[in-house]
Order: sequence, then structure tokens, then C-alpha cells
Amino acid sequence: EPTMGSVILGKLALYWCEECNLPVLGKKCGICSSATRPVKHTPPGDVRPAFERDVETIREIVDRQFGKGCGERLIPSDNIVILNRIPDRDRMEEVIVSGHVVGNYRYNPGSGYRFLLKLEGALRLLSYLTKSWVKVDEEAAEFMRKGNSVLAPGVLDADPNIKKGDEVVVLTSNGDLVGPGTAKLTGMEMKELNHGLCVRLRQKWRALEVPENYEKGGSWADAIKASMNSLLNHEKEAVAFVKKTVDRHSHLPVMVSLSGGKDSLAVLLLVLNAGYRPDILFLDTGLEFPETIENVERTVKRYDLKLVRAEAGNAFWDAVGHFGPPSKDYRWCCKVCKLGPTTRKIMEEYPEGVLSFIGQRSYESSQRARKPQVWKNPWVPGQIGASPIQHWTALHIWLYLFWKRAEYNPLYEMGLARIGCWLCPASDQADYEAIRKVHPDGERWEKLLRKYAEDNGLTDEWVDYGLWKWKTPPNFVKDLMKEKGIRFRQKTREGAPGGTEKPTEFLRFLKGESYESCTDELTAEGVFTRPLSMERDSKLLTVLGTPHYDAETGVCTIGKLLTLTTEGSLSAKGKDRKDAAKNVTIAVEVLFRAEECVGCGICTGRCPTGALFINEENIVVIKPELCTHCRACLVKCPVTDFRGDREFEV
Repeated sequence: EPTMGSVILGKLALYWCEECNLPVLGKKCGICSSATRPVKHTPPGDVRPAFERDVETIREIVDRQFGKGCGERLIPSDNIVILNRIPDRDRMEEVIVSGHVVGNYRYNPGSGYRFLLKLEGALRLLSYLTKSWVKVDEEAAEFMRKGNSVLAPGVLDADPNIKKGDEVVVLTSNGDLVGPGTAKLTGMEMKELNHGLCVRLRQKWRALEVPENYEKGGSWADAIKASMNSLLNHEKEAVAFVKKTVDRHSHLPVMVSLSGGKDSLAVLLLVLNAGYRPDILFLDTGLEFPETIENVERTVKRYDLKLVRAEAGNAFWDAVGHFGPPSKDYRWCCKVCKLGPTTRKIMEEYPEGVLSFIGQRSYESSQRARKPQVWKNPWVPGQIGASPIQHWTALHIWLYLFWKRAEYNPLYEMGLARIGCWLCPASDQADYEAIRKVHPDGERWEKLLRKYAEDNGLTDEWVDYGLWKWKTPPNFVKDLMKEKGIRFRQKTREGAPGGTEKPTEFLRFLKGESYESCTDELTAEGVFTRPLSMERDSKLLTVLGTPHYDAETGVCTIGKLLTLTTEGSLSAKGKDRKDAAKNVTIAVEVLFRAEECVGCGICTGRCPTGALFINEENIVVIKPELCTHCRACLVKCPVTDFRGDREFEV
């Protein structure tokens, strides 16, 4: 089946030594000195090792679909297996054995895993098939090998247990391969009907042979030796980059952002190799796997480094009732649980700035591929980010970690392809299904999603198929919904997510500027939709100027610029009507932030004087005597950028 469009994020770096039957990161094998063959695989080509759990799962799926023993035949014992993530609705990875893609390992939300054989894989299973086979006559086979589908008149026999949609292998009565494909009729229908489409073949047939060394085993230690030249070159370049970057920013302390994932661990090893003793910044979002926290603490202890720990605490659970579930295109969680705590901690520990080495790679996404190798953090003044592994594939990372005998996160060996927050909407539904069954808060999150679905007129499938991960479903998600007959009804949110406008509730916070009723051409007025907590809110208005609040009258003024009342009226002056309206907008934004604050702390990290802080009620307050009215705190704010139309109970 066709996948979503391929994305080019870097060079395809995977080669294969046919003599040693090993993957190689270069054109020459480091063991036998033979020339290697480039492996044809789908971009972006961020290939990675298949761990034992991955191999076991693939074998089980293949056995279930094609018969016992087929999994072992497809992936012989001790063979190194490479997985290549390719674009799809959810998780789909090409399975590379002996330098050939033998099939695609695919997760279908709602129905689980299935294995889609390629010609190279089907050829290996011919004499082992006990299930999902279809036999055709020789004349029909020649017609089908030209790219035509399997029609009922050409079918001689079929496994009677085949169901519509099953993956099948088509072969001749002599046992020769025609090709793998998808059944369009049941096995019984194929045998009984004399008309109709039986199988849609996946690939046009071509002559193939099973490689001579197909069953020859190899270890990852062998793969390291075969790729040693490439690993040494990559390490040398990365270490030189680290030294050069540190020299350019010698006035800044050196830090490594360690997440508990493979990439940041590799970066730490490179920085240590360069001769530096960096501080370690670990962000505990409150949604971390226990294994991740343990891995970070063990790593810090092993290398005897200083741990700087930023903690979000209960921020996610406090804010989710405010924003609703996060999604791929509505990531308020990153601002509240990551950016806020990290910004505060960095400003606290490194007020003069810091050089932070980060495990960012271009193969991860088009956004990261466009980023430079060294950059300034737009949220944290003085912080410089740098990635020494920008052009490494996942296989480079893994071979490097294997070579250095690094203690990586054990979750990778449990079938997880990426490590992050356990309920991250960017995770595959395949990962999410496995995680939520074993994570302590999995049941809590499940109940919350179903409550939100019920309150917003969404069906159970919105949860079951992971549709909560999208506020605005892309076309391939809409296709899935249509295919499964899923109803998707959700409130329209003006300007949210992803838009430049403010969410509807923010727009409605002020009923509207009554410009026409103003007799003064230098004034704009408005009325809020609800009474204001003026005693508290007036203090935050200090960012605009020095406020004067009269508790008896409920009136707050900022010089001759603004006048506000507890009842919710607002009057602003300016050099002209347009300027007055601008001042209204700024005042409204400050007040909305004050009224809706979730205590993420992003704004506090931008304050150069420390005037802003989070109090015991988990909201931002201000020390007027320290405020210089510089407005540096008026950066993007989750409550103004992500706030939705409706709250719900957690």
C-alpha cells in the first residue's frame, strides 16, 4: 500500500556488506574491506536497530498471518535487523534483513499490527506458507506479473480462512512467486466465484534470488567494526564542533540537556570526549517514565556531574482542565510543562547565560532539519543552543552508544522508538496503546479523555483511534475516519490552534471597542464580559506603568493612559484613535493573562529584574518596586495563544 509522501531530511546513509551480512555506515566494510551496496529504503532514512522485543513482535505477527515458522524464516536467528520509520497514519517501519526491505511493519489504530510483505520477503516464505496463500494457473500468473491484479478466473485454490483485507501471497501451482498483496474477497469466494477482483498485488513482479548469506548471523559488535571508520570520523567532527563552539562562547558555562533519550546521551558522551565537565539539565515534566528518571540519575552519578533539575510538578494536571487535551497541532503542554520550568531554572542558575548542547537531529523532522547547528533560544535571553549530532542518523547514534558501552534507557528495548512524556500526542498510537496499560496514570488519562469526549459531543472512537491527538485532522486522518465510519464533531475554535488570531474566549473577553461613541478622538473604550479581580490584576498592570488603585471606588488608573473599574469598563488614551485602540489591546492582554494564569512561569523567566514570581497559589504576581516597565515579560503566553472555548472538569 502506498505511504504518505516521503520527506528528504538528509542523505540516505545505510549500506550493506554482502560478504559479512552486516549494515555499514559507509561504502567500504571495516571488517573484510569489501565494497558495500547502498540499501534502497524510503526517506527520510532515520534507520535504527531492531531490538530483541521488536524482532519477537515481528516474528509473532508474521507467524499469525502466514503460518508457524514463517517469522523465523523471514528473520533468521542472529541476523541483524534494521528498522526504518516511514511516513504513514501511525507507526510503520520498513524491516531490512540482509540489506533488503522484506516488508513493512505497520500499526493500524483500532486493529493492531499487521505485516505487509514485499517481494523480497514473500520469496523467503514460499515453501513455509501454511496460511494466507492463493494459487493461480501459469497463464494467469504471467498476466499478473505485468502488474495486473488477481481475478477470479485465474484462481486455482486459496486458503479458505482468508478474510477480506488480509495480507496474502500469490503463487503458481508449481510454487513460484507471483507476489504479495491484499485480499479483496474471502478465500472461499475466490474458490467459488468465477468473476471479480480477488487480490490487489502490492508490487510489480521482478526476478529475485534469496541472498547466499541470508542466514549468516552477526552481532552488533561486528556492525561496530564494520562501521568503525565512519564512527571515528563522525566522532572527530562532533568533538571538533564542541570545542569550536565552546571557544566561541568561552564566557558561558557549558551544559548538556539530558532527557533520558538516546540522542542527548550521545551528546553528553561527545562533550565529555571533548574534555569538558558540563552541568546536566534535566526537565522533569511530571509526565516522565520512571525508567527515564532512573536513567538520568544513574548517568549523572556514573560521570560524577552536577545535576540541575527543572520540575513542572503537577502543572499538566492543573492546566489540562483549562486548555483541554493537548494535540500535535495544539501543544500547550510544551509551554506549560517544558518551556516555563526550563526558562525559570536556567534564569535562576545561569543569569548571565549558558551554552547548552542539545540532542537535536535533522532526520527527526523537517522543522529540525531547517534549524541551524547553533542557535539562540528566543525564549531565554543569553542561552545558546548547539547540536553536535545534527546530521547523524539514529543508527549512527546507536552504534556510537553500543561502541562506548553507554547505559541507555531500557525503554528502548521494550519496544518504544522514542522517549518523552508518556502521554505525548506526538507519540505513535502504537506506543500509546502499550504505554497506557502499564503507566501509573494511564487509567486517569483514559478517564479524562473520555469525559472530554462526552462533554464535547465526540464519539468513543475519538479516544480509541487516537483522534484526540489532532484539533484539526489532516487529510490522512480524515480518510481513516471515513474508512472506519467515525463521526467527528467538535466545536469550531476561532484562531486556535495554529492560527495567528487569539482563541474565541480571548476575543470575547472584551465586548468590543466602542470607538464610534467616543467624543474624544484620542480615546478608545471597552467593556469586559465579566467583573475583574482588580485588587490583584491592578498589580500586574505595573508592566504598563505605575498603577493607582482605589479600593473604595474600584477604579484603577495608570497615569493618563488607562482607566479601569472593577465592574469591567476600560478607557485608554493615545496620540490618536489607532494608538488608543492599541493601548486597549495591550491592557486587555495583560488582564486576560492575570485572570487566566496557570502558573507556567514563562513570563517570569523573561523578567530581567526578578519582579515577576509565582506565588503559593500558583499564579504570577509582581513586585512593583522591581518592575522597570520594560515589557520583556509580554512574550507568548499559553492562556492567550491556546485557550479554548470551554472548560471541563478533571
